[in-house]
Amino acid sequence: MTAYTFKPVNWYWRKHSKKLLYPALIVLGLLIYFAMTILFEKEDPTAVAEQKAIEEKANKNQQYLEKAISLVHSNPDSSKIISQERIRALQGSGRKREMIPFYNLLGVLYTYQSEYNQAIQNLHRALELSYEEKELIYTAHAYQNIGLVNYFINKYRDAVDYFLMAIDLYEQTNNRASLLTAKNNLGAVYLEIDDLEKANAYFQEAYKGFEEMNHERISSVANHKAKLFLKMNKPDSAFFYFKKSIEIAREFDNNYGLTIVYYDMGNYFVETGDFPTAILNYQKSDSLAQRFGFTLQNCYALLGLSNTFLAQGNTEHALYYANLASEFAEKLQNEKVFYRVNETFSRIFEQLGNIEEAFRYLNYAKKNKSIFTDQAEISQVYNVEIDLLTRQVELKELEMERKELLLSKRKNTMYLILVTSLSLLIILSLLYYFYINKVKQAQREKLHQNKIRHSFEKNRAVMEAEINERKRLGSDLHDGIGTLLSLTKLNMTNILDKYDLQKEKRNTLLVNSVNNIDEVINEVKNISNNMTPIALSEKGFNEAIKELVGKITQFKVNLSINGLNGPLKPYLEHALYRTIQEALNNIAKHAQCSEVNIQVIRTRDEINIMIEDDGQGFNMNALDNHKGMGLKNASSRIESLNGEFLIDSIPGKGTFITVIMPLPNN
Repeated sequence: MTAYTFKPVNWYWRKHSKKLLYPALIVLGLLIYFAMTILFEKEDPTAVAEQKAIEEKANKNQQYLEKAISLVHSNPDSSKIISQERIRALQGSGRKREMIPFYNLLGVLYTYQSEYNQAIQNLHRALELSYEEKELIYTAHAYQNIGLVNYFINKYRDAVDYFLMAIDLYEQTNNRASLLTAKNNLGAVYLEIDDLEKANAYFQEAYKGFEEMNHERISSVANHKAKLFLKMNKPDSAFFYFKKSIEIAREFDNNYGLTIVYYDMGNYFVETGDFPTAILNYQKSDSLAQRFGFTLQNCYALLGLSNTFLAQGNTEHALYYANLASEFAEKLQNEKVFYRVNETFSRIFEQLGNIEEAFRYLNYAKKNKSIFTDQAEISQVYNVEIDLLTRQVELKELEMERKELLLSKRKNTMYLILVTSLSLLIILSLLYYFYINKVKQAQREKLHQNKIRHSFEKNRAVMEAEINERKRLGSDLHDGIGTLLSLTKLNMTNILDKYDLQKEKRNTLLVNSVNNIDEVINEVKNISNNMTPIALSEKGFNEAIKELVGKITQFKVNLSINGLNGPLKPYLEHALYRTIQEALNNIAKHAQCSEVNIQVIRTRDEINIMIEDDGQGFNMNALDNHKGMGLKNASSRIESLNGEFLIDSIPGKGTFITVIMPLPNN
């Protein structure tokens, strides 16, 4: 059945707007979740544990490396053994990064022992792993050490190239100490090729940097500067820096550096002709080298002593020290050292007049130089391989950059799509928001207009009800009371005017007048009862309704009252009474029914009245035609008290009226 209310309800847009809003919120949530999963990754506990184990192994490996480094000058063979054992232990473990410093260290050890072929092999492997692991600092170290090998085998152009590559990487990694060391080595190369201006520039930069850092390597730079000033024919400056180098080496307890400085000072004093001082410095170098196990420097110091005594014509002492140097050369098995020892023997025997022995040792020296040169050529092959490896790495880096660029473009595209989607969603949400606000504004305006119209209709209905009530009251007074009073006045006038009326006639007129007055009294009571039912004030709402229903004789009325255990506010009782009265009057006039059911139910917050008849009903679309003045008055009366008056009807099925009246708080 269709319900009808005189009160408009705006619920349609509120209901359907949610259907549009929820999908939008779901899409927004999915987009945000997608973005969050891209930008953030949850840590895997297993991965964290594995990383911790790797770090522990790396720390242990670092301890081995530090021990090996500490033995480089004092016990190079032990340092070499530790490095080789660690490389073997790390083979196949996947920890390639930890192998790199050991390969680099082996390269340095073989370089110090003039085994340049072995040095290049190990440094080449260190470089390969550094490229593979993308370790810039280790790559720079490998470049620097390869540069040193090339420096020692007089491949100065290659040495410069590698030192420059090392410098570039050190600058990228902000490793200042290693950067200054590379510049010091680069200065040494330019010193060898007599480019004194460039050598001085690099030495100055390295010296100033190490001085600011208070670093022990300033001793090496000072030694190089001393050699530079010797070539510049500035012996005083050279001697100053030799002394400076010794002072700093002693300050940092750099015994290896001291052996080199004393050896270089011996060479300096030989060139100046101060042989006793030269011998003293060679002996200091020899003493330190023997004490700390610097075998190579020990051999060079002995050769320096031998050559100094030879320059003085003391072939006996020269031969003595040459034989000692030969013993150390046998330990080193270094072709470059053999070359220098055999060359010294050749010159000694030449001065002794033993041409045959001099020639024999000279052949030995040439053979050593040939082998030494072959090693240099082998190192040159490795240089070519390193160049090829460098180009391959560069190509791989270019390919990786291309892939990273492509991946970056894809990511940028994805972010662009994400941002565009979010922007579009925000724009749509704003449009939707403005649209909904516009719709709501239109609804509010429509509701406001409906309220105004409804208020106008209620006021008009109240005014019409008041006018009709006055008309009815005027009609009742005129037709009923007015007529009776006129008849009474006429009777009384006849009695007063006609003195000769018979007694019987007079009595009749008086009786009629009394009866008319009685009828006036009854009519006044009826009018008064219609205006304000007396039963309500005398008997209460329940009894007044029962009395009203009891007067109905046209059809059967079933009345049920529940929850009304006490009095209501007078205005509520009057409004509800009049509503039921108007409904019954309307049913009596139009319904053609045989039975009516009335239920009055009071709850905590409201009173519900349901009136149902089994009459002919009517079409709800033609409600206004069937709704008489009584129902209009009833509807206006209920709605003026914030109640609801609902009608539901189907032709042939009767009519159902519902009244919902809210109760006041107190």
